This record gives sequence, C-alpha cells and structure tokens, in this order.
Amino acid sequence: MERSLFRKGGYERLRLFETLAGCDLQGWNRRRRRRGSDDVTTTDKENCEMKKGIFVVLVLLAVGTIPEVGGAATQRERDYLRLVMDIFRSHVEAIELLTGDPGKYSDNVVRHASAIANTAGLLDHAFPGDRNTEGNSHWSWQNEAEFDKLASTVQVATKELAIAAQHWLKDQNRARFMAALEKMKEGCRACHGTARNWP
Repeated sequence: MERSLFRKGGYERLRLFETLAGCDLQGWNRRRRRRGSDDVTTTDKENCEMKKGIFVVLVLLAVGTIPEVGGAATQRERDYLRLVMDIFRSHVEAIELLTGDPGKYSDNVVRHASAIANTAGLLDHAFPGDRNTEGNSHWSWQNEAEFDKLASTVQVATKELAIAAQHWLKDQNRARFMAALEKMKEGCRACHGTARNWP
C-alpha cells in the first residue's frame, strides 16, 4: 500500500522531488557505474540542484497564488455585499431626512421607498453574508433556511413600505408611513442581529 507524500521519509521525499524535477542523481550514478565511468560530476549535481530549486519555486508560486485568487473573489463578494447594504442605508437615511421635515423634495420618499423594495430582491443572493467584517459579533441566523425566512420578511416589509409611501404622498399620513418604515427596519435588525446596529 503506497504511503502518502506527507508520510514518506525524508529520503523518499527527496527521491520524489528529484523525479518530479527531472533530476535523478541516483539513476545517473547507476548508469555511470554500469558504463564504468566515475560518479556523478559536479556539473550534473549543480544542474540537479538548480532544477530542484526551480521546481520548488514553481510549486510555491502555484500554491501561493491559489489562495490569492480565492481571496480576491471573496473580497469582491464582500465589497458587493457591503455596497448593497450601503444602498439600503442611503435610501433609509434619505427617507428619514425627507419625512423629518417635509419640504421641497418630500415627494422623493416614494422613489426612495421603491428603490428599497427593488434592492430587497438582491438579498436572495446574500447568504452566507459577510461574516468577516463584523468583528466578533454573530449573525442571528445559523443556516440558509433561517436566512431565507428573515430575508423574505424584509422583502415583504419593503413592499409594504413602497405602498405606504404612495399613500403618504396622497394623504400625508406620516404615522402610517413611519410605522411601515420601522417594521422594515425591525426586519433588518432581526437579520443583522448583534452584527451591526443597522439601520
């Protein structure tokens, strides 16, 4: 039964690396002895050492670049999730600003509420979330089923917010609209849990 590379002894590992690097000093020694020539020359040894060195460097480069590629993809995913959450946060802040003291731009509450409802569809792809950027805090969900339930609650709340914004535009019923906004924010907090005091 063949032993794994990591369980092989030092000599066996050396022979394996020599073979993989195309550098077989033992084989050269045997062939030269059969032909009656001297042992391996210094040039052969230097060539072999150089080949082994190049082989080791190539292996290290290959191993070193694989995690970087995965890390870059993961970092891009984290950046994207942060961007989506920032979109939510920006629209919520705009709504709070516009409803705090109704004025010239108050009608834009409808647009911001619609944008939140449209952005909520992106939550379906957010599992498992950006667990690495929240320090030592924990998400309130443990698996994808729990996440989907919480995300669905937020999505329903964002649709209700968009409807309440339409009513607010017609009858200026700020209390109804603010209740819908608070319900959506509760859904956000339920998903984020202790990870972030948001929004």
